[in-house]
Amino acid sequence: MNTVSLLQQNLVTCSHSRVIFYRLITGVAVVLALALALAPSNHPRDLRIPDPWTYAFAIENFAQGRWVLTDEELDAGRMQFRLQGGKYIMYMQLSSDHWVLRKAPGYPLLVVPFYWLGQPRLANAVLAILSALLIYRLLATWRDELTACLGALVLLWAPISLLALHYSFMDTFASGALLVIGGALSLSYGTRPMGSDRYPVLELFLAGLATGWAAIVRLPNMLLLGLVCLYLALIIWRRRASLGRVGWLHLAAFGLGCGFALAILIGYNLAVFGHLLDTGYRYHSPYQELFVWEAEAARALNGVPTWLAEGSLAAIATTLVHHLSLWLQPMLLGWPLLPLALVGLVLACRQGTTIPLPPWLASLWLLAVYAPYAGLIYFGVSRELAHPFLRGWGFFAVDRYLFPASLPLALLATGLLVRLPRWAALGLVLVYMLGSAWLYFRVLALR
Repeated sequence: MNTVSLLQQNLVTCSHSRVIFYRLITGVAVVLALALALAPSNHPRDLRIPDPWTYAFAIENFAQGRWVLTDEELDAGRMQFRLQGGKYIMYMQLSSDHWVLRKAPGYPLLVVPFYWLGQPRLANAVLAILSALLIYRLLATWRDELTACLGALVLLWAPISLLALHYSFMDTFASGALLVIGGALSLSYGTRPMGSDRYPVLELFLAGLATGWAAIVRLPNMLLLGLVCLYLALIIWRRRASLGRVGWLHLAAFGLGCGFALAILIGYNLAVFGHLLDTGYRYHSPYQELFVWEAEAARALNGVPTWLAEGSLAAIATTLVHHLSLWLQPMLLGWPLLPLALVGLVLACRQGTTIPLPPWLASLWLLAVYAPYAGLIYFGVSRELAHPFLRGWGFFAVDRYLFPASLPLALLATGLLVRLPRWAALGLVLVYMLGSAWLYFRVLALR
């Protein structure tokens, strides 16, 4: 065997060893994240807000086929949770002896199979594993195994990710993880060369199903569903001359997956409300003043005026600037690598994409996540941001609204990390993981 052959063989062996090394690191990190998040006990009273009690109650009811509750059933549930420390369950009365869940039904429906198995917390664990696996696959195919390893760790080890994974009686983790799954599958399709897909129709169907289900877990995710559809339509339009009918078949597969998820929502709406597009947020609740379209919308919250107090463009601009300043601390606590992600976005816009996510899609994705909670349409986040504790150690209470931005934030931060030397990137991510674990346990210690 000549010298050239030996050199080539050594390079292949070295490359294979690195692949195993990075996959092993990622696997161990995922297992550790699951252990950190799921080993500590989780109870609805831990968060001291009504949402966990509501989801726990809804999961139990849905598992038994009860979409609509009678007065007697609701009173029994309230008494059960009141004895455990709960104070309020977000069910609303539509008519006499007719109570329904105010929130979107996607998360309780997702957890029901695991509830039947006696392990409802496994729902988040499965989503975490799929999210890490698919973002790893996306980045490994697009660039290399090191990038894939960094991306998976950045995604799963953010403090907000660990907390969302831990709080099993909340829709937070599912609202972001499903978008990671659907987005990663869609981006994989968009970045791979034509003809390299083995099962594109199946992958796009699953991408549509995951993205569509994210929308029925959290209704504002409908904006992101539209963005992913637009991205795929543009990709197929660009390939149209080569793919022809095949491209439209692929788009139809994604649409079929979305349609299946949305059909579940429509069926639920018909069974519960009697209307195709109805939602619990349309009906009266104690939170009416927090929505701008309500006649009694708040002019002030905790002494801080909303933009409705003046109703001018200047008031709107002031609200946006003030709101962003209030978000700064909780977002940095939830996503410590946020500055890297923002720099990565600027570089991607200036130099062309450095990640498998087009800059225009990343920008619109972040805007679509933030817009409903920017203090102009929904005032609930503004009220929560007025409390210093929720801007500090209680950051989960506000950051949970922005968790659907996890995919672009992780990809943008990773795109900047891979510009560093390998040892520096891995060292920074190790420090990030240790810091995130410390923040996570610090927050749990306060409950």
